[in-house]
Amino acid sequence: MRGNNVDASFSFTHDIFFEWTFFRLLIDLGESWLEGLAQAGEPPLLGRVVGLLAQYSIVEPGKWSASYAALDQSTLRPQWRREWLTAPPFTSAFVANGKEFTELVTANDHVLLEKLLVWFQAQHTVPSPAVLANASPGQSGLDRLGLAELLSWPSDFASWGRFLDWLMPLAPTLPVRLLPRIVEVFSVWQNALSELPTPRSKAIVAMCAEWLIEFEKAVYPENFAFETGRWKELGSDAQKHFATALRVVIVRAARAFPRPPMPYSTER
Repeated sequence: MRGNNVDASFSFTHDIFFEWTFFRLLIDLGESWLEGLAQAGEPPLLGRVVGLLAQYSIVEPGKWSASYAALDQSTLRPQWRREWLTAPPFTSAFVANGKEFTELVTANDHVLLEKLLVWFQAQHTVPSPAVLANASPGQSGLDRLGLAELLSWPSDFASWGRFLDWLMPLAPTLPVRLLPRIVEVFSVWQNALSELPTPRSKAIVAMCAEWLIEFEKAVYPENFAFETGRWKELGSDAQKHFATALRVVIVRAARAFPRPPMPYSTER
């Protein structure tokens, strides 16, 4: 930190020092931290600071959900709600304090969970390093970047692991409309680790295989029927995209799991 004698202000030699100073300020402001954020002009660079505050708040029962409610009722930018909602898995305290998180995101017909599944991917992925490092003949830089974005990796594997460990036991109980979003989340993890026989990948493939079997039995029965059970909620086009996404996850993991894992519900 450098003092500027002319105007009695300070400048920071690195962003991290500024972030930790502002983080400390928001903690000291207590329930008035939203006012502090507004007075600072809501600069986007405070995203990590708000995320740190969310991680800090999840440890104290009721504090994280109360602050989200305050954010939701405020006129502040939507960015802060995204940061607040997606940040808890980035602390190891999430494992022991996930109940409050679950209760909030699954309330009101899982409206916030639907947003969480989209925002977590948008906020916390990076272009595939493997794609960026391996240029194909005749492939332009823009083409390679687009493919790297399509096959994006988790930005932080430990945090994504905590998120998946929270999500997978919950997934079988969720509405069908959310399952395509869940498979998209699974695919990000598998983009990086599909060829490694890890326990998480095994659980992901098992769950996708179970959903695909159930889906195909309902949609393509031995005896023709118009009724497709719970899958009718997706609609015809969404059903096709969902089935394709499931098959892609399973096929890409074939080298790690030559024989399909037992269904997820059986392994539990």
